[in-house]
Amino acid sequence: MGGITIHTLFEKEIINTNHQYYIPKLSNSIENFYLLNPDLKRVPSSTSDMLLVFQRLFRKATENDFTSLSIINYMHNNLTDETKAKRKVTARDIEDFIADIFNGTVTDEESRQNSSTMPITDSSSTLDIVNSYIASNYREKCDIEFNNSYKLSIKSFITDNKEINCGSFAREALFKDIVDNYGGERKSGLGSKGQLLDLFEQIELNGKWDAFVNRFTYMTNNIFKDDLLIFIKGGNNVDIYLVDSTMFKNTLISAVSSGPKFAVSVLNRYEGNSIRIERDIFLSPEISTHIGLNFNNTNENALNKIDLELQKLKDKTLNYLSNNSASLDNYSELISLFSSSYKNTISELFDIKSKAINSDALITDFHNNILQLYSANKLSITDMKRKKRGKSYNIVREL
Repeated sequence: MGGITIHTLFEKEIINTNHQYYIPKLSNSIENFYLLNPDLKRVPSSTSDMLLVFQRLFRKATENDFTSLSIINYMHNNLTDETKAKRKVTARDIEDFIADIFNGTVTDEESRQNSSTMPITDSSSTLDIVNSYIASNYREKCDIEFNNSYKLSIKSFITDNKEINCGSFAREALFKDIVDNYGGERKSGLGSKGQLLDLFEQIELNGKWDAFVNRFTYMTNNIFKDDLLIFIKGGNNVDIYLVDSTMFKNTLISAVSSGPKFAVSVLNRYEGNSIRIERDIFLSPEISTHIGLNFNNTNENALNKIDLELQKLKDKTLNYLSNNSASLDNYSELISLFSSSYKNTISELFDIKSKAINSDALITDFHNNILQLYSANKLSITDMKRKKRGKSYNIVREL
């Protein structure tokens, strides 16, 4: 068995499992991050609290802080990577990540509760119907809730998606007693900006625009009560926009209050009972607070450096193992020493997680022990597989 065959045989066991060894679990990295940054609030009460966390996390990642880099590495590989972002990364994946960062709980249908609404000047029957829809629509908006009663709505996009799906905003409630026929979703309905404008102009022509504005304002104030986090996954970039609920609501209400043409500058269309709005308006600095990160600028390769150094050690170890002149002397001691050396290496790598990464920090006792150990014993993997098959497999797994 030659060296190339040996390397191929154990490639999956050795090479492709590096990350599970040197990168801590996300939950552990997050705990470490807050331990190292005790001034940050783990449970937010506002978008300002979240902004401080993201600013610190991104800044420390650019300074090669290992804990921050491991969190960033998770974001890059699991949430924004172009090979996954469009097809494999779901809104729930991002909600789970944000909930983990801020110690929140992703809501589900069973845990959501209806809320009270503010009074509206309208007939009691209309009010009952509108309030019923509002309670249901608001219940669906919160994506993450916290133990301090703070709630957050999450909207995630790929870069090319220019619409925000605001979820249910019941047409039956919005147009009741204001216009009789608002059609279906597409051809004769509200499935385009042009169709919305036609309907709005008809409402204005009928002298009911003020009533419509009042209804829209009432529904907006009672449905969009939670702050908003917009997460844009762009391959090597991540962009996060934090929008206070008051600013979000005021932007919508101001546009609609200004008339039909201004209304459709923000409102795009209905899809089913869900309203879709222009995304980029809410990304402006007047409305939202932005924090972004280009992964190419973070020295994320510090993690790759660890990966590379560990792989060099493993390759050298394989070379010693493949020496056909080796013997099986001191076999048990060899396994014991190797196992101990590897565990020490992992401990040392974890110990530098909050320090700047440099090549010296990666040269551990493991490297020296392996060189000395296998130079002295010249153990042959061929002999190991022939004479000690079970133990040989175990030691290779330990690599």
